[in-house]
Amino acid sequence: MNKIIVELKTGELVIIREVEHSDSFATLTIAQQILNEGLGLTSKKEFHNSIEMEQEWIKSFINNKDKKLFLVSEYQDKVVGFLSFESIEKEKSSHQGSFGISIDNGWRNKGLGRHLIEALLDWCKKNPKIEILRLEVLGSNTSAINLYKNLGFVEEGRLIKYIKNNSYYDELVLMAIHL
Repeated sequence: MNKIIVELKTGELVIIREVEHSDSFATLTIAQQILNEGLGLTSKKEFHNSIEMEQEWIKSFINNKDKKLFLVSEYQDKVVGFLSFESIEKEKSSHQGSFGISIDNGWRNKGLGRHLIEALLDWCKKNPKIEILRLEVLGSNTSAINLYKNLGFVEEGRLIKYIKNNSYYDELVLMAIHL
């Protein structure tokens, strides 16, 4: 995928490109920020909390570009968000994949998430193996859910009180778009 330049709602221009090894500190920092805010589906204890593990995770995307995609968004040479996609390894389910998206809290609600997902959708449409794109999201994350629905994703399943983080949260087990 080539670098693309997108304009946010604020008029700022952001570059969307594939991840590089040198992005590991920035992506780890954003992921930790989201965990600290309680927005992730993973707890702090379960998350790979080292730069070495983040580098290995990124390496797995760089080395498997036919099945995986890792995009970062960059503003003035600073990574401000990222999206990671993986197709399912099992042969009978390999026509689908799932993604996660993480955006620095100062860059949310500016349209960055939409641009990252649209770049993923474009990539998936060029990859004939991918027919279904899935994701998981906290039921309380209404801004993300609204974005996904606006892009054509539909809710396929919900686990009631699945996440407990001082309070209970539903998890939309699956939201999907059929390409």
